[in-house]
Amino acid sequence: MRLALIQPAIPQTVLWDEDAWGESFGVMDRLTRAALVTGPEMVIWPEGSFGLVRTNFEAMSGLLLGQGVGWIFCETDFEIGDGGGRKSYNAAFMTGADGRVTEVYRKRRLVPFGEFVPLVRWLPFMRYLTPIGDGFTAGDGVVRFEWERRDGLGRVRMSPIICFEDVFPHGIREHTVGGVDFLLELTNNAWFGESGAHWQHLANAVLRAVENQVAVVRCTNNGVTCWVDELGAVREVLGEGGARVYREGFLTVGIPVGQGRAGSTWYAKNGDVFGWVCGVIGLGWVLRGWRGKAVPMQETVVR
Repeated sequence: MRLALIQPAIPQTVLWDEDAWGESFGVMDRLTRAALVTGPEMVIWPEGSFGLVRTNFEAMSGLLLGQGVGWIFCETDFEIGDGGGRKSYNAAFMTGADGRVTEVYRKRRLVPFGEFVPLVRWLPFMRYLTPIGDGFTAGDGVVRFEWERRDGLGRVRMSPIICFEDVFPHGIREHTVGGVDFLLELTNNAWFGESGAHWQHLANAVLRAVENQVAVVRCTNNGVTCWVDELGAVREVLGEGGARVYREGFLTVGIPVGQGRAGSTWYAKNGDVFGWVCGVIGLGWVLRGWRGKAVPMQETVVR
């Protein structure tokens, strides 16, 4: 399946600035139009706010609808409770063949002090110590995005993850249960400038791919936009290497689908059982060694 991964490289200092939304959307619009020339089945935008006010959303969805191309993007989702209170979610959305949003995934693992304030329920004054106020609410479940391919080629099942969710192996395992064609990681990473943190984050994606035998597609605002195959090999990196990976651009990749191997590994089926067993055995050896090295009481000889 051909995916166009858009990397706008919007600086973190202006990413959430409403006054810069027009410029941010202009970058996304230009890169998306350039990527459409390569014939993708779906256009992927990274995590971030890129000026999707209603008019911009309608313009972009209309552009992609006219070419029969799917679209996945991130934005803030809202939910109004019975009491009138509002919850906000960091979410990924997918539009269907009619240009309307058909699927929504709400991020489950939130960044402390970046997306929520710990203990704010018991220490409400802490919300004033950070710029995020009440912050986001965590999502409560895994969502599969399904896309009907062109020319009767069947359906593609992908499971989106947002930001650093790939750091948690037991959480990613849940995304592969029941089988998916690939994991889709949408992340910002402009927080880290041009540093080794981008490559450390990528290393987590490699481990999750091998653990679950599933490809991981990474679309970043600024970082390492690429994909990792089910054996952990990093494939087709935007910018190839060095400082070029941090520049704006797009990468069109072909992802193998329909192989049905995701979630078939021992780890995917059993989780951290092996790790816990090793931990218990190791603790037993430590305790055994500690008891075996007890020093006997020394006799005192009085002459």
